[in-house]
Amino acid sequence: MKNAWFIRLNNLQIGRSTLSGDIGPGQLSAVIGPNRSGKTLLADILRRETRVSPETVNFNLDAGRISYSAYSAENSRFSCSDF
Repeated sequence: MKNAWFIRLNNLQIGRSTLSGDIGPGQLSAVIGPNRSGKTLLADILRRETRVSPETVNFNLDAGRISYSAYSAENSRFSCSDF
């Protein structure tokens, strides 16, 4: 059986929110929320630019890679990258 998860979040605290769950290979997920709610912090954690406890975020790197797309309302443009 192929790997069932690619990213596993286990009680990750971001602001007033606690995130738990799995993101599977090939799964499309969206993060939306108001300004200053932690969307960029979550992206930084997933890009491994911000360190967190290894018990809260696990990566199964054999399962694939992450692609990231962001929309800037200020510039009315999308930006995309892989990490």
